[in-house]
Amino acid sequence: MWTQQTDVSKTDVELEDDYILPDVTDGNDEIVHQSNLNALLVGYKQQSLLLNRNASNSCYIDAPIELLLRSALPYIKVSFFKNCDFNNSFDNALFAAFQHYEEGNSVVGSQLIRNFVWAEGTPFVIDQMDDSYFFLEWLPAKCQICGELSAYKSNLIHQDIVPEFLFLADPTNRDHKNYTKSGQLKEDNLQVFFPEEFTIDLDSGKQKYEIHARIYSTHPKGLHYYSIGKILTTADEQALYKFDNLRTSAQYLDTLSNINKYPKQLKMANNTVIVCYKRKH
Repeated sequence: MWTQQTDVSKTDVELEDDYILPDVTDGNDEIVHQSNLNALLVGYKQQSLLLNRNASNSCYIDAPIELLLRSALPYIKVSFFKNCDFNNSFDNALFAAFQHYEEGNSVVGSQLIRNFVWAEGTPFVIDQMDDSYFFLEWLPAKCQICGELSAYKSNLIHQDIVPEFLFLADPTNRDHKNYTKSGQLKEDNLQVFFPEEFTIDLDSGKQKYEIHARIYSTHPKGLHYYSIGKILTTADEQALYKFDNLRTSAQYLDTLSNINKYPKQLKMANNTVIVCYKRKH
């Protein structure tokens, strides 16, 4: 058992021995050895796979934030640093959180974002459950860097602006009339089955996007949110992980390769909230 103290909450967060990370040191400079050898995250710097456990109904925040900080920003760090607007409090919060993740302090970074989102002046209230769909729709509208590097709706793609990431929603998950009381679809194949890849025609030519990450709920009415996404394990290698804050660490799902670009876990349609696509270069 290892205890790490967050600078934001000033409370101890117990972390069980089910995480996967390189050797790092805590505040007392004690070496923490990885206890799970199923996968080793070498990543950029020493970003660990530790998760901030669910608290005060935080899963609707944590699911998209873990996706952004682990599956999106590490791929575009140069652009992220270059385009951050430090006069924008939302950019500042995201930048500070990403620094913590890059330094192996993901629990601290996660708590920083939670506290920022629950601060006075936002539509989200601590201890009150909300929807990852509305959170991810709200964030890019306030965050300059999110708006420049991603598009939440397809009509944000212009002929001269091609974002690195696209976030597309499954509309069937917004209408509870499509489901029985037990959470089953009333009609087979009603949910959207997103393609592995698609191409957009632009004046400058064709631009391809490929499926990169997803946000899921455990029930059509929400209840709990988690995400899965591709992450960099080395500069040119990727793996698929699940980010669920009911656990103390991200869960390894699969290793990606040219013959395994789209693992089955990334193509599951049931209870999809958001699908993230990455631009192919």
